[in-house]
Amino acid sequence: YGTLITRATIEFGWEPFLIASALEPRKFGKILDRLGQASLAVAQGWSEIEGTELITIHDDIAGTRGVIMNPQWYREYVFPWYRQIFAAIHEKGRKVIYVSDGNYMPVLDDILETNPDGLYIESTSMEPGEFMRRAGRDKLFLIKSDSRNIDFGTPEDIYKELKVLRKLHEEFPGMMMYRGGGNPKPQNAEAFDRYFQELLVYG
Repeated sequence: YGTLITRATIEFGWEPFLIASALEPRKFGKILDRLGQASLAVAQGWSEIEGTELITIHDDIAGTRGVIMNPQWYREYVFPWYRQIFAAIHEKGRKVIYVSDGNYMPVLDDILETNPDGLYIESTSMEPGEFMRRAGRDKLFLIKSDSRNIDFGTPEDIYKELKVLRKLHEEFPGMMMYRGGGNPKPQNAEAFDRYFQELLVYG
C-alpha cells in the first residue's frame, strides 16, 4: 500500500516525517532508501506470480492543492526509487500503474520519466482531460470520479461528469474508472449507476 512517502507517514506519523525530511533530508533519505528497498522486493515478488498482468504502486505525494514536498526533494529521494521499481516490474513482462491521491500535476513530467504504464487520476483534485492529454494517449488511466458530485451534487452534475468521461474514452481507449465519494446521497448513487450504464457500458 505505501511505497515511500505513504509508508513513511504510516511508520512515523505526519509531523515527525515532515520535520525530519525538512531538517535532515540526507539522513532521512537513507531511511527512505530502506523503504525503497522493501518496496522493490514486494514489487518483484508480485511480478513473479503467475497470471499477474498489472501491478499498482501506491504512494500519496500530493494533496488536493498540490504536491506535499518541494519537487526537487522528490527528484532526489523518491523518483529514483520509482524508476527502479517500475523497471523491475517491466523486466518480468508486467505493467505498472502509479497511484497517488491529490494533484500531482506539478511533477507529472518527472513521474512520466520513471516510465509507468498507467496513472491514477483523482478527479476531485485534477481535471482528467487536461491530465490525460499531457500524459499521452499511450497510457492507461484509472479515474476516480469527482467525490464532490456524488456526495454533494445533483444527478445532473453526475450526468454531466460521466458524459465528459464518455467523450474522453473515445480519445483515450486505455481508460478505466470507478465511483468516488464516501457518503453519497441515495438519489445520487442511483443516478450514478443509471448514467454509468447508459453512457459508459458498451453493448
